[in-house]
This record gives sequence, C-alpha cells and structure tokens, in this order.
Amino acid sequence: MGTVRVLGLTSVPGGNAALLAISHPGGNSLLAAWWDGTRWTVSAPVTAAGVRALGFGPGGSAWLLLGGSRAETIAGAGSTWRALPPVPAGTKVLAPPGMGTLAPGTGGSYDALAVAGSRLTVWRLAGGAWGKVQQISVPVQYGSSG
Repeated sequence: MGTVRVLGLTSVPGGNAALLAISHPGGNSLLAAWWDGTRWTVSAPVTAAGVRALGFGPGGSAWLLLGGSRAETIAGAGSTWRALPPVPAGTKVLAPPGMGTLAPGTGGSYDALAVAGSRLTVWRLAGGAWGKVQQISVPVQYGSSG
C-alpha cells in the first residue's frame, strides 16, 4: 500500500493545480493534478529522486527540481512531463516562461536561478542548452544578522 502527499497547490483560471507525491513499495512518483471546477484530472507519474524544489507557472504548468541535476516540467492539464537538460550547478529555482524573470527576453523558455555565495546567476534554456543571461552580485553584509 502507498501514501499520497500534497506537495503544492495553486489557483489557476477556473480551478486549481496540485503536485502530489506518491510513495509505494516500488519507489516514489510525482503527479500533477488539475481541478477544472467539476473534476480532478491527473498526469502520468514521473519518477521522483529527491525533490529539491517545485513550483507552478501560468495556465497550470508546473516544474520540479530533482536530485542529480534533473528537472521536469509539465505544461498543464492533458500534457505530459518533459525532462529538461541537466540544470546548471547551484540552481535553486526555475522561473517558467511568462513569469517576469530577472533577465528580460522573449519569455519563451525556463530560466534557472543559481546561487553561489553572494552571486546570483540567471541561465536561460534555449535550443536545448542553458546559456548564462545575467549575473548579479548581491551586496551581503556578513555578520549583520545578530
């Protein structure tokens, strides 16, 4: 027997979107689910190896950062999971297209936000590869927290 956990929930036009974790004897899987005001529909499962971060985008889209630099995205109800190329080192979050990221551009692909110390690097997925589009040094006053 397995268990289901809700990892995230968000409102979308006309309903809701959720990310679910399924634990079962054969391993762990993740599903996306959408409520259209009448019923829930779910995606096919994607194998989960350590969820590091997750989030939602426009229209019920969702993304997952998994162990081993893996990332998976799904465009919304009725679509299938799509594996992204391995994310750049230090990636902490993905910014879906149309979310107004720090690096302005065409808005047609995911951005990966990676951090190292006080440096934020924004990478954009284009043509099947991640390319650096912006780097910001964030002023941090070490020792100022207490």
